[in-house]
Amino acid sequence: MIKTPISLINDWSGGQDTKTPIISMALNKSPNMRNFHCAGVKERLMKRGGFAKINTGAVESDNLDVYYPPGYQVADYALRDTAARTALSQGFKCNTSSTVIKIRLWLKKVGTPAGTDTITAAIHANSSGVPNATAITNGTATAVDISDTATLVTTAYVWVTFTFATNPTLVAGTQYHLVLTGAFDIDGTNYIYWGMDNYDVIYQDGSISVNDGTTWVANSTHNACFEIYITGGAKGNDGSALFDFSSKSMYLGVFGTSIYKMDKNSSGTPDGTFDPINITGTTGWDTYTKLMLHMDGTDASTTFTDEIGKTVTPVGNVQIDTAQKKFGTASGLFDGTGDYLSLADSDDWKVGTGDFTVDFWIRYNDKTGNQQYFAYITSSPFNLRLSLELGGTTISVYTNGTNRLTPTWSPSDGTQYHIALVRYSGTITLYIDGVALSSVADTQDISTGDAFYIGYRGDPADQRYFNGWIDEFRFSKGIARWTADFTPPTAAYSNTQSSSTLTSSRYWTFGDWQSGTSLINTDIGLYKYTGSGDAAVVSGAPLGKFFTIWRNYCFIFGIRGNANQGRYSDLSDYTTWTATNTLNFNTNDGDVVTGVRILKGKMFVFKRYSVHRVSYLGSNPTFQVDPILGVGTPSHYSIKEVDMGGDIGSVLIFLTTDKKLAIFDGYNIQVISDVITEETNDLFASADDQPLSFADINLSYADLFHAVVKHDTYEYILYCVLGSDTVINYAFVLDYRTGGIYPYDGQIFASSLYGLSTSKAKILYTAGYAGYMFQMESGNSDNDSAINAYWVSGKIKPSLASLMNKMLQIGLHLKEITSASTINLALQYRLDWNVSWTTAENHNFDHNDELAFGKTSLSDIGTIDNMFQIKLKDNSTNPAPTIYGIDLYGVPLGLGSGDRATA
Repeated sequence: MIKTPISLINDWSGGQDTKTPIISMALNKSPNMRNFHCAGVKERLMKRGGFAKINTGAVESDNLDVYYPPGYQVADYALRDTAARTALSQGFKCNTSSTVIKIRLWLKKVGTPAGTDTITAAIHANSSGVPNATAITNGTATAVDISDTATLVTTAYVWVTFTFATNPTLVAGTQYHLVLTGAFDIDGTNYIYWGMDNYDVIYQDGSISVNDGTTWVANSTHNACFEIYITGGAKGNDGSALFDFSSKSMYLGVFGTSIYKMDKNSSGTPDGTFDPINITGTTGWDTYTKLMLHMDGTDASTTFTDEIGKTVTPVGNVQIDTAQKKFGTASGLFDGTGDYLSLADSDDWKVGTGDFTVDFWIRYNDKTGNQQYFAYITSSPFNLRLSLELGGTTISVYTNGTNRLTPTWSPSDGTQYHIALVRYSGTITLYIDGVALSSVADTQDISTGDAFYIGYRGDPADQRYFNGWIDEFRFSKGIARWTADFTPPTAAYSNTQSSSTLTSSRYWTFGDWQSGTSLINTDIGLYKYTGSGDAAVVSGAPLGKFFTIWRNYCFIFGIRGNANQGRYSDLSDYTTWTATNTLNFNTNDGDVVTGVRILKGKMFVFKRYSVHRVSYLGSNPTFQVDPILGVGTPSHYSIKEVDMGGDIGSVLIFLTTDKKLAIFDGYNIQVISDVITEETNDLFASADDQPLSFADINLSYADLFHAVVKHDTYEYILYCVLGSDTVINYAFVLDYRTGGIYPYDGQIFASSLYGLSTSKAKILYTAGYAGYMFQMESGNSDNDSAINAYWVSGKIKPSLASLMNKMLQIGLHLKEITSASTINLALQYRLDWNVSWTTAENHNFDHNDELAFGKTSLSDIGTIDNMFQIKLKDNSTNPAPTIYGIDLYGVPLGLGSGDRATA
């Protein structure tokens, strides 16, 4: 019998095959495929490579679980400006079932609220879309003093932290509400603002509600800005941004709310370790600090200034002494005979059963007798006190009148010591010079008191005054500053904080400034980092979402409070932002700026439904803005520059708001329709085989989308959220050389970059949702899991594959792209659209047994009924195969070899 090819599904010949095709269907044009790609080579399918971890250990989680970032933050909701707003709330659902560590709300003070002047956050269950009447068990946070300038300021919004005496427990997926209340007077000029956003991506699991003292009323058009931290929180080490800081040979990564660096070695290979970068220049004391006495000032002065704003009353001869100090200009001198400092009762001293830290420096003049460091007391008992007793040989810790610790310690006169009393998760530990001296379990509820004393016991019958010097006295509520041995402070505490924690922002943009400085922009500030030491705030920069560098100017777009404005710095000076250096992109249609990119010497600013060109004129004005397109994008991070070569040159590719891809050359635009959608899903038997298309893109999470361009394989890769997902699990790939579009699955990546790496080659890296950076196209598995790849042909109609055929065979032409062991590719087909797929049949390839150019594997399939369709699957960690073509062979009905010979 002589075989005759009656249908060539794809031509793989390239001079290797003499068969003449009857029909041809390009493999990369299949309507349904996943994790196969053409890698810039037309008429061939390749299973993509896997990905592998770069850092050896996961970046530590900060326990962030659910949040809504400030973004444009163009709206405010006032608390207690009128009787109609006695409480505000924001609905939410957590991702993790566990205990709440803290919550943060985006707040600002207006005027000077009077009265008790505290605010409280609580977590309530849901009742018909609004909070119910009471907080959940342990769900009311400790009140925050709004008269404390370290907590709230009137000039700008800040994150205000709320903690709990006993941490409440939440259940993932359950509807809750954050409720903000205040104890201050209702006043139209003195109140609290909670920052809202109604221009940005809408939070999916709740909205704001307002209470007038009786009834809650929901407002679904606004969302309040908040963060909730839960033990093991799902967002705590999301890799939300990556940047190749190539001028300093390192990668920068943002995980959770912190920024890290990973150095490259001399060959450009990342070293596998993320080191945290601290941020200095954050204004204001953190919200845990309730008392901060530097004891600085003029010699012999009796004025003691608390950085937090409390009134400190000196008693006796206590005074500032410049002759002795640990840091700063002086310390507090106590002579042991009636000298002490007194502070009024405050909720700040009432730590409940929660964490706290009291730390300070001492220098004894004479340690004999019983001497008190500090005490928080009622008439009886002593709520919290720390003293040196028994002639200066034993240090004692009391809570609620009971002596909890009495370790032996014998300090020397004339020596500086750092003392820290810390309660952490129900255990009190006393540290001397950073070394734990003694610990004991303690959950005493410290919730009442009359006054706070430094250098005095507070008991007229047993006074116990301190004899020596005290410096840097700090009281911290709601935090254990240290949980293990530590190095004592080496400088005075500063309200210019140093912390790796920034914000839960989804809006990170980077630039490499001309002086080798990385500029890092988020929606709450611009930061600079030179590759060593701490990063620092660029204090003069405006707050906005999108940052770029062009013509030696820095630009920030999507300005807080003016979502259609851009600001630019002075020439060659990123620290100075003259107020008149503004650009406006108003279109009077409610749209907002969504991104910015540079192309061919012009800057293009994107909105959801338009693009504006910014041209450099040099002077009068320096820049000119012109609207040029009626097509825009919802996602800044989808806009990427691509070199198409030839006469076209560089273009921008981006996702449009109507879920298509657009190619823009600066003047003309081509919108590419999605070509991977099947009209019906009848050919798919299981959920993981359902076809994917741009129609499945969920624009509610467009702020999470990001794209990267792999120039070596001519691929634009768009990572996006599909269907009912809330995080990225998929990517679409445009092969911009052949025009093919195909999906990847298993792409659980929050950010990506194509960076200069090993031996100066560019490599695709991504960051996931669990504290790791990955190298893509590396190995044969997705981080030790199988790669699920498949390709489904179109339906071959009887007019093309005649019913007058019998004994049909499929020829599968494949080859392994590595030199590893055997691969197995599963083939399924069906001959009738009313029947399901056949049982999978394996086709293997062994590099050691086959000819170098590949293998043709044959399968008998029988006779076509009313159509013919095939599916190829490879769900494995085997080496990735290349599919060169699939031929359909058959013999015309009624002919045999003899007939053919005489025909």
